Amino acid sequence: NNEEQTEIEATVSDGKAQVKVTLKRRDDCDQDDWKEKLSPQEKELDNMYLDTEKQQSVFMQPFDLRLATNPDRYTPAVETIPAQKTQLWLQVTCQGDQLDFDQKFFNKNRLEVDYSDRAPWMKIALKLAKEAGGCEESKEPMYSMAKGYLRFVGNSHDPTDGIKGPWCAAFMNWCISESGYKYAKSASSLATLHELYKGNFKKTEKPIYGCIVVYKHTKKWKGHTGFLYGMTKDDKYLMLGGNQDQTIKLDDYGEYTSKSKTKKLYGFYVPIDYEISNSDYLTNGDKNLDLEKENKKIGVKSSKSSGQTN
Repeated sequence: NNEEQTEIEATVSDGKAQVKVTLKRRDDCDQDDWKEKLSPQEKELDNMYLDTEKQQSVFMQPFDLRLATNPDRYTPAVETIPAQKTQLWLQVTCQGDQLDFDQKFFNKNRLEVDYSDRAPWMKIALKLAKEAGGCEESKEPMYSMAKGYLRFVGNSHDPTDGIKGPWCAAFMNWCISESGYKYAKSASSLATLHELYKGNFKKTEKPIYGCIVVYKHTKKWKGHTGFLYGMTKDDKYLMLGGNQDQTIKLDDYGEYTSKSKTKKLYGFYVPIDYEISNSDYLTNGDKNLDLEKENKKIGVKSSKSSGQTN
């Protein structure tokens, strides 16, 4: 099975032994080969094309007249093949110096080695945040970007319409759809809770990197949503989201999104078909973050946050 084994000796004292295992990369060729094998792949679907205007798939033969007359409108439809995974097995056999450990025992822990990024929709969201560069929704390119997200989920209103055009959820669902996972065809920030779409998401008890953070209005059926990027020094949730100060940026929220305390933290979610692994949980590198520095790091020119989410 192409298995490789490394033997480690450890001294048992007072019934305990500590072993530190550090995984190191091999040469770049091996790394690149494995990354290619284990990363998500895309496969073109036969005779299927994406209508970029209607954002829907259509069946067409290669000689279809529409392809000749509107070549920019139709692009080949692709299927995203999920990333493959391999496992590292840690096998421990010990014989201690006390009667309790006089018999050998076997302890097996599985560590996943996954070369695909955790929460792959985050890479898409970060790229779009950099493209927008902190530009407000009333100006280009943010206006056309936000309008596109709304049209994608079937909302025909203008992104500058604070009542019918809030686009935080549209942005979120666009990013998830682009990563190949289940999403909601909705501009509602509470779509994860809605009867029509709640089967597309699952709740996580602990916040993890890239999870969907949902804030719910205390009196109305509305709220705010975005992706968890990390935690700030004062333990606030650092969220990457759309329609935050009228752009795509990082902003920090506590139990509520603002001092008015109208939108309260409701829960954390991920797509139902996303498999959570140990690498998804927040690390020390995801904590004690500075809002201004992180926005600058991801390419967003950001003024002081107002907490505005619509």
